[in-house]
Amino acid sequence: MASIEDARVRRFLNLAAASLLIPASNMTLRLNICYKARPTLDHPVVAHFEARATRMLAGYKQVYGSSNVNASIQLGDARTDGPTNAELVFTSPPYPNDMEYVHQTRLELAILNYVQNPHDLTRLKKQMISSSVKLVYRENNWQKELGLEAPDVWAVCEVAAATLEGCNWDWNAADMAAHYFGGMRRVIENWHCRLRPGGQAAVVIGDSAFNGVKVETDRLLAETAELTGMIMEGIEAFRTRWNTKNDIELHEAVLLLRRP
Repeated sequence: MASIEDARVRRFLNLAAASLLIPASNMTLRLNICYKARPTLDHPVVAHFEARATRMLAGYKQVYGSSNVNASIQLGDARTDGPTNAELVFTSPPYPNDMEYVHQTRLELAILNYVQNPHDLTRLKKQMISSSVKLVYRENNWQKELGLEAPDVWAVCEVAAATLEGCNWDWNAADMAAHYFGGMRRVIENWHCRLRPGGQAAVVIGDSAFNGVKVETDRLLAETAELTGMIMEGIEAFRTRWNTKNDIELHEAVLLLRRP
């Protein structure tokens, strides 16, 4: 790819190649990225690369040259950045389910030149919403303090912490949950500033469970949002699943918020 002079074409093809890293390697995705039980002895890389690039081109052609597409892409922090006077936010933030998304995508991040070394990965992790116990850092404890200001978040974290008493683990799901809701509170505060009066936010989110303790993310996020001045207009569940490890039913839903 490095020999391709046109930077736009090079980035496009690099993205197609990045999508093949996991299926063509000895890695696999479960809860987190790990090694396959049986190694991949061979993989039709070229054929799959051509197929992926062809599908990407087909999608690109649908919008190329269209005057009806008014969009911009910004790289920033959802807690501080975004457009002004927006009518709608539609998003699906990380779920507090102990998924470590930087760990899952480190191969792609490397080939696309977003990270060069482990220090870059750590820097990126510290900027993430704390959806995993591995994303809880001391310098981000302001998130924990903000999160625990919501009474029901505090209550859930207390119950979760009680289940961890006596465990000498290097992680703490209760702290993670507090950090998560504090970080999301800062995100929603930013929405409140950037939405026009009457503007809405639709948030696709899912429940979690730790040590038998259910974290009703949509309801707790609604309580957190109300602390920022947003109004909760409804929670629309669209899918349920059974968490066999904790023997608890979890659901995914769209949380609807509105700025007064």
